[in-house]
Amino acid sequence: MYVNGDYSMILQQALQQVDTQELVQAVCEYHRAADTSAADYDEARCSALVKTYSGFIQALLGLSPRRNGDYVLLPTGRATNTIIAELYRNDEVRTALSNWHLEKIYTRGDLSAFPLSQLQTVYQRGKARQPVVYGYTVMPWPEVLAVDVAWPEDFSPADRLQFLASILYEMSFFGVTMEEHRKSMDDLETAAEEARTGQTHPIEELDPDFDLTPSPAKTDDEKRAELIENIITVQHTYQMFRRIYGNEVIL
Repeated sequence: MYVNGDYSMILQQALQQVDTQELVQAVCEYHRAADTSAADYDEARCSALVKTYSGFIQALLGLSPRRNGDYVLLPTGRATNTIIAELYRNDEVRTALSNWHLEKIYTRGDLSAFPLSQLQTVYQRGKARQPVVYGYTVMPWPEVLAVDVAWPEDFSPADRLQFLASILYEMSFFGVTMEEHRKSMDDLETAAEEARTGQTHPIEELDPDFDLTPSPAKTDDEKRAELIENIITVQHTYQMFRRIYGNEVIL
């Protein structure tokens, strides 16, 4: 392990540290928050989600994880008390931290006083050396379960619960069950092969309901608000890396 402390483990071990039903409820809350139609989340649907995720977690815990590369799942941001989990290569994080130094950590108040051009500059400078994020939902479950989870020692039980819930929520996009996951992977492979051979399809053919109406241009105020959120996220990611790897000698 590159990460100091007893808070680094594989994902499957982390899942064993929390109450399954509490975790299930937390994942369902992610679904509820992400869905635009409150009507879709009646009591019956919530009960079905709880049952499905309970089975999903039990299936995950029954798998034999096998390592594939050297990855680490890090919590990288908070938005309305939600912890976002992203997958990075351990060696790339260490390399980035050797030359990634933010000139200043700006508060939201600081940023709100900046003109748009200055916000763009701050964002580009902060983002320049951030390690590349890898998609972990497209990896087979045994390999996802074998990646390292790292979180600061001061993470509360609630923090850990939300962190794990965010991972399971993201994983569910590629199939909650193993069968659904395999089908999604097959579909992804088919799409990739079609792209390689030029056998692509118009989006409206794949999804007749897809809205092709161009989005209205963002106002300067909207651009400013988006840049401020992006800068805060980059800064939080940087601070999280430093907190977890801070006691090491970064090479």
